[in-house]
Amino acid sequence: MLQEKTLDCSWKEFEELIKETIGSDFLWKIRPRDTQVNRQAVMESIRKMLGNNNGSFPDGGNIFIEPEQTKAGSPQGGTL
Repeated sequence: MLQEKTLDCSWKEFEELIKETIGSDFLWKIRPRDTQVNRQAVMESIRKMLGNNNGSFPDGGNIFIEPEQTKAGSPQGGTL
């Protein structure tokens, strides 16, 4: 069901699904083009991170995203 939602929704709805999945707002580290393959890659990366971290999304995020509070609280002002 989530797979169908991921592929059939608007980009804004896709971002909302990501927020629901990780449990927080997020910032893009790398925002991929809006294609089915890229959406699948983003969601698979998130699922893998959640699985490797006992259901919690790590503060450092993954290759695509990071929780928003990590950037805001950064001592360097959120620069990468």
